Amino acid sequence: MRIVLIVVIATLGLGVNAQSNTFRRTYGDFENFNQGNAAAVDEDNNIYVAGGSAGFGAESGDMWLMKTDSIGTVQWHKSYGGSNADIAMSICKAHTSGFLICGHTASFGNGGYDIMVVAVNEEGEELWSETYGGVDWDLARRIIPTSDGHYAIVGTTYSFGEGNADVWLIKIDGNNGDVIWERTFGTAGDETGNGICELEEGNLIVVSTFANLATGMDFFMAKLSPDGDLLFELTFGGAGNQYANDVAPRINNGFAVGGALESAPGMKEYYPVNFDSEGNFLDAIEGFGGSFSPINRINYIGENRHLILFKQSAGNVEFGNLWKTFPGFYLDCSSSFGHTFPYTAEDAIMDNSRNIIIIGNSDFLSPGQSAVYITKSDENCNVEGGIQVDIQKVLVKPLTIYPNPAIDKAVIKTDKAIFNPSTEVFIYNSMGIKSSVFFTLMSSNEAIIHLDRIKLKSGLYH
Repeated sequence: MRIVLIVVIATLGLGVNAQSNTFRRTYGDFENFNQGNAAAVDEDNNIYVAGGSAGFGAESGDMWLMKTDSIGTVQWHKSYGGSNADIAMSICKAHTSGFLICGHTASFGNGGYDIMVVAVNEEGEELWSETYGGVDWDLARRIIPTSDGHYAIVGTTYSFGEGNADVWLIKIDGNNGDVIWERTFGTAGDETGNGICELEEGNLIVVSTFANLATGMDFFMAKLSPDGDLLFELTFGGAGNQYANDVAPRINNGFAVGGALESAPGMKEYYPVNFDSEGNFLDAIEGFGGSFSPINRINYIGENRHLILFKQSAGNVEFGNLWKTFPGFYLDCSSSFGHTFPYTAEDAIMDNSRNIIIIGNSDFLSPGQSAVYITKSDENCNVEGGIQVDIQKVLVKPLTIYPNPAIDKAVIKTDKAIFNPSTEVFIYNSMGIKSSVFFTLMSSNEAIIHLDRIKLKSGLYH
């Protein structure tokens, strides 16, 4: 009997039933910055996470794209960028096949940071890339597909506009990334492009926060036609400060803005605020407040329902929170997630089976290190067992396995200290069936795994 081993090691903080279709995992390389900012799924419910990594790219960080299957097992990961800092902030499905990754780059373009879009196929192979920007900093926030076969990007520009930072909206050709039209919105102060969505009629809504000398900070909203014609630009606010962080469509071409409303100085309430198709205020649904931070993501999932992300602080620990809503932003179900280390929630989407996928990040081990976090729940916000798991998965790590092929045992050596008494080692056959493997801990860098010839047939194992 001969067993060929391709080893992936996972260190678990708590046990979990691995047969569930739901999961909570973190992914990183133990010693570097790894960040997930946005997610997408394909027709088979494989998960694609876009962000940045200094562990799997340039030391200063590259755009990073990771693909997992529907239960969180890594299929591949790729980096894009140059010798300077590059990061992906958003991802969307392409109109044909594959995906568009959007972020900003200090490696390419005209100067400072420029917005960068990379088109890839479903295997992560680059098809084309393009940069947008001037001599100063230009930063991306989000990219969305538009119903006319193109894409719209919202971000922030220091190169163009009225001065300092302004909202920058760019529409690009779906085939090659060429600019179709662009617009800036701003004043002499600092304004950032925070959210964008397309309404049923094909018009675009973009949101930001503008300074009002009389009342403080206000929502800013602009509506544009598919051709870039300005249909309206409005501000919304009151005596306190109002912050607009994201926007999503509603029925009848209305839209909802997520952020914060300040009823009195320092007294913030974090409601989704509903507007009709002309930008008229409808209502602000209660339900957020206290120690919650401003809503940072609203995602439309159809039938006038939404996924809403925000976070809560308790002492030194931050908990990410998700609300799935009924029509009108009334609570359907909710979940929270956090562990020993601080967590952030960056994106929430629903796959083709109505499962909810949340992407975020977790600091771990020491300052400067971070891991990508994925949780997948069912449509009722349940994760089987309700157990928070912290898995630091070794995606790429210099290690030696010998003998390989193996018969009774094999030695695994690595140049990093990854083994400890709580480590669990599993192997999977070509059919994906998992078996636990007993091992002898030699040191934090070395372990002997023991193979049972009665239970294991000859073959290739991961």
